[in-house]
Amino acid sequence: MPDISTQELLESIYEAYGQFSAKKLEAMSHSELPWIEARNGLPPEAKSETVISKLTMRNFYAKRIDKAEIQALQD
Repeated sequence: MPDISTQELLESIYEAYGQFSAKKLEAMSHSELPWIEARNGLPPEAKSETVISKLTMRNFYAKRIDKAEIQALQD
């Protein structure tokens, strides 16, 4: 990925997602594997303090841009 400024990154995120309401963004994120895995079958209204795995997030979003899955994160 080429180096881009923070401003350019924020503008691209806004361009892609700025059209959606908070509820729509919530529904979108809650339908993705990192959220589903952390919830582990809990109903939507149930409280959970499970932290979403950084490795799961990394691999989920890396796959969306055709990057290879990794087995562990480096410290």
